[in-house]
Amino acid sequence: MINVKTLVLPSSSKAMEYDTYLTLENLSALAKITVTSPNSSFNVDEAGVLYNINSTKSKVFLAPFVNPIGSVSSPYAIASTIGGINLDFLYGHSNIPAVSLPSTATSISLDSSIAGLEVLVLPQTDELITISASSIANLPANLTVKVPAGKLSLYQAAGNWKTIASRIIANA
Repeated sequence: MINVKTLVLPSSSKAMEYDTYLTLENLSALAKITVTSPNSSFNVDEAGVLYNINSTKSKVFLAPFVNPIGSVSSPYAIASTIGGINLDFLYGHSNIPAVSLPSTATSISLDSSIAGLEVLVLPQTDELITISASSIANLPANLTVKVPAGKLSLYQAAGNWKTIASRIIANA
């Protein structure tokens, strides 16, 4: 592991390749991420989470590893994104126990197995949020998925969601 505590992206940063992201996953001492203004490609939210932004779309990219972010009773709310949400930014984290997806989410993907996430809160949307079988397999075994009460039975019976139906509950 690399002992980097602060990551500063210069204003000239426009993109990061996947192999760069894999290196950043190894920053277990990372406590703070900063983006030098002006930067039209990256932003850091109030929790210190780095987003890759592209006009109206944004993608969670990296969260600091040492600071607690959200709680089970107050999940970390992923900023508004368009379409698919990739949860790979949670890889290696034990300090983000719960995540709430924005109403603009349409699908969830997860390329690596994650641990530490206890609760995933799905928003009220017209269509059910989709997830692949491989992404379901990469979710923690003790994860609880909270869905809108009116859609509980739909999620419990839907496609890949039905494989974890016993862990899907109505969001109070």
